[in-house]
Amino acid sequence: VPAAAVALRLLQLRLGGGQLLLRNSQLPVPAAAVALRLLQLLLQLCTAPLLGLQLCLLLQRRGRGLLQQPLLLLGSGSSLLQLRLQRADAAGELALLLLGGHALRESPLARAGRIAARTGCAVMSEFAAARVQRGAGRVAALRVPYVVEAAQAALARFRRIVLVGATPPVAFFAYPDKPSLLAPEGCEFITLAEVDEDLDGALAALAERLGASAIAPAGVAQARRLSTTDLPTGAVSSEGVAAILSSLLPENAIVVDESVTFGPTAGAPPHDWLTGTGGSIGFAMPVAVGACIAAPDRRVVVLEGDGSGMYTLQALWTMAREGLNATVVVFANRAYQILRGEFLGVGAGEPGPRASQMLSLDSPALDWLSLARGMGVSATRADNLADFAQQFARSVATPGPTLIELVV
Repeated sequence: VPAAAVALRLLQLRLGGGQLLLRNSQLPVPAAAVALRLLQLLLQLCTAPLLGLQLCLLLQRRGRGLLQQPLLLLGSGSSLLQLRLQRADAAGELALLLLGGHALRESPLARAGRIAARTGCAVMSEFAAARVQRGAGRVAALRVPYVVEAAQAALARFRRIVLVGATPPVAFFAYPDKPSLLAPEGCEFITLAEVDEDLDGALAALAERLGASAIAPAGVAQARRLSTTDLPTGAVSSEGVAAILSSLLPENAIVVDESVTFGPTAGAPPHDWLTGTGGSIGFAMPVAVGACIAAPDRRVVVLEGDGSGMYTLQALWTMAREGLNATVVVFANRAYQILRGEFLGVGAGEPGPRASQMLSLDSPALDWLSLARGMGVSATRADNLADFAQQFARSVATPGPTLIELVV
């Protein structure tokens, strides 16, 4: 019996309701995963006609590992996925490659860009992306927005979403009278590879089957470095801060972002962008300590809110004690702005006087210069873009830790 037929039959079996108990580990494993591994082993014994099956199968799961469609064999050039992408493009129903995990590194991003150039699909990143390699010369993957309405608007045009190390996008909280599923109704999800699988290899195989391996990727970010005289001035704004960061960020820097305050910096020199993947507040400065120790030859830039920074400001003492090359930018809006947003998100309306007092940080106002200096870290304050640009440029060029309080 052909090996592929045997593997297909194994995948069709839902042993014990889709669960097997491994004798050695005593851990429940979906039957589909066991059958998939058997297929991989059988492929090693197959002759040339069956080799086209490698990395050309998609499993669509339902519930806890049960198969909605047992196996899609795409041996003839990943024809099914290719046709789906091209059909969606031709019908004006743009498909989306949604990336997560290691698919957000430079090489898989480039492969995704080539697939987009060939098929016309879009490329985005899931919101909870721990690490993204971004910057000029790299494919820019727009992040699925956090706010429900913004996420729905960003995904509304897609009728087919291919998941590469990502999961179907959902709202972070269960908001009253708002959907938890952010994709449009009827949107089809196709899992190309799970987050713990070879995401770069899966994208490489798909690009090869689509004939996209050698073409230029779409969506490559262009350099956006302004000269010192052209940097924005005046009142602090998201766009102005983004332009300054894009122009002054050192190459190969590591950015730890918890600010949710300013615009994109895809045009900056190549860098790594780290964000939180959960709901904890105050992760940025401790993560920056780890990044500094792991990569002492790279400048680490922390983008922190004043409210979240208060959770873990003792990390400043560690930065000073270890002499870490960190630039900490604290956006001081004198409020827990993220909590104000959640207050509106649950439909509670505008906060009244008592709620506003609980969400504010202005009575008394935090003095980040004194807080930083008390921890042994040099600190400055800026309340306009010109001063911020000057202080940021000086900080990233100076060894050791520095804090900039940017009043917004």
